[in-house]
Amino acid sequence: MILLSVLLLIADYTIAQSSRRINAPNNYFSVSLQRVLFREIRLNYERTIKVKHSLRLSVGYQWPTDHGSYRNYPLDLPNRRKLWEGYYGSVGYGHTIFKRYHVYAAGYLFYNYRFYEDKLYHYCKADNYDSEISLDSRCENQIGSTVRWGKKIMLNKKGKVKALFDFYAGAGFYFNNVKTKEYGRTQHTCYASDLILYDQPIEQTGVNFKGLIILGIDFGFGF
Repeated sequence: MILLSVLLLIADYTIAQSSRRINAPNNYFSVSLQRVLFREIRLNYERTIKVKHSLRLSVGYQWPTDHGSYRNYPLDLPNRRKLWEGYYGSVGYGHTIFKRYHVYAAGYLFYNYRFYEDKLYHYCKADNYDSEISLDSRCENQIGSTVRWGKKIMLNKKGKVKALFDFYAGAGFYFNNVKTKEYGRTQHTCYASDLILYDQPIEQTGVNFKGLIILGIDFGFGF
């Protein structure tokens, strides 16, 4: 939140009065820059449907960077971060709070599906007695809602097409339906060649509730 406030103050100071006189476009196309850090391309579209009211749509795709296996973090948690492949979609409503300053609030409903299949999990410790190797698949269906507040910074005031940054912060929640399937597990080793498969895979399902903190920057064009 502190970082976002500083960025907004700097942006307001540098473009001063000029941004306040720019008419807001009716259509926006943008990409979420921070999502690239999570190996996701997320594209956004916003359409003004009435003065101070807009419809918002987003779609995204997350790609894996490790297709074979994963290991444990130093804190002994599974590091699945590089395995996920997934799809994201959301629909939202935006309300302009201060049109002159391009300040808004928006609410979203979203669905996120991510998964990986048939991955080896190397739980490796210095002493092999505490190590183990397993093979599993996992998928997560996430349904939730978010609220955000933001400010658009127009980079040019002339021309029909305007480049812009969109700074925002918010919070939300989601329900996560998790399904796992384990095909085999062998203890006291960290080598894939020692893995012994089950006769039948073990399947588990569960639902949990989680909160979200949102901090982001979009870049795009309005016309």
